Amino acid sequence: MGKLFLSAISVVCLSVASIGACPVESTQTSVKVEAAQKKYWISSTGKTHNSSCRYYNNCKGYWSDTGSGDNCKICGGTSK
Repeated sequence: MGKLFLSAISVVCLSVASIGACPVESTQTSVKVEAAQKKYWISSTGKTHNSSCRYYNNCKGYWSDTGSGDNCKICGGTSK
């Protein structure tokens, strides 16, 4: 009985995920959409990173359309 119940839940979640309503799927989708809309990653240190940088979305920080004014020395931030 337990396996049947778990299988039913899995099918429901998979079918719901296909329309974007499963919590795991919607979280991943929202991150991808936000990344596509924003050009720069501003790290917690205040440096601006572009998509070619190893720190882009790989450290604590937030998305931004504009730079912070303090460009990363590795990728150049907004200057490249």
